[in-house]
Amino acid sequence: SPQIRPCTADEFSCLSGECITREFFCDRRPDCRDMSDELDCEEPEPPECAQQEFACDSGECVPRALRCNGHPDCGDASDEDGCELERPLLPASSPWPSTARLPATPSPITTRRAPVTKLPPVGVSRPPLVPGLRPCQKEEATCSNGQCIRRDFLCDGERDCTDGSDELHCGTPSPCEPNEFRCRNGHCALTLWRCDGDNDCADGSDELDCPTKGPGDTCGPDQFVCLSSHTCIPASYQCDEEADCQDRSDEIGC
Repeated sequence: SPQIRPCTADEFSCLSGECITREFFCDRRPDCRDMSDELDCEEPEPPECAQQEFACDSGECVPRALRCNGHPDCGDASDEDGCELERPLLPASSPWPSTARLPATPSPITTRRAPVTKLPPVGVSRPPLVPGLRPCQKEEATCSNGQCIRRDFLCDGERDCTDGSDELHCGTPSPCEPNEFRCRNGHCALTLWRCDGDNDCADGSDELDCPTKGPGDTCGPDQFVCLSSHTCIPASYQCDEEADCQDRSDEIGC
């Protein structure tokens, strides 16, 4: 069975027995095997946004003019929620025909979202909807052509939008955290998720070249074998700058 050690003052003790760096506690990413580092976390108070700003559900403030502009500006895309009911009419330069002239002084009304101009119920034509397009959900990204794709398909090295806009403006991928590893597509995934049977990288590279436990093996594929004692410790203890094997073999070659 894995060797469990007492945690130091600058570490958090998982309910499952592991020790993780205390700064990983309540960072919205599970680092404990049982995810106990993300339990009982207080939600941060949302910031007070200015009158000309929109308060995202994720806590950020964005300019109110970016609300319902067809592009998610909040981290959780909440600035694009419910926008199918608030799409503005086309500007005067629109190529779409209109069957009536708009009044010179429309009456403005104010909502808690973006300012909307109320128009009388006359026969104003709107452009037809493009077949197959729909408002994108929170967990989706909106392509430049209006198509919806999964958010984790952005900048994954593969063209998922038919216009290729999901691979534009990707820049240099950010380095992974110490408790993460880099997938082949450039994404970062938790080291604990390596070889756990789930496709966490989106390209499946976290489940490639995984060791299998044979009849004569002492430890499982998610464990590290200490060289001299042949005891098993969690694989996440390897190269964590703390010697968990008596012979320090878990810190060799790191």
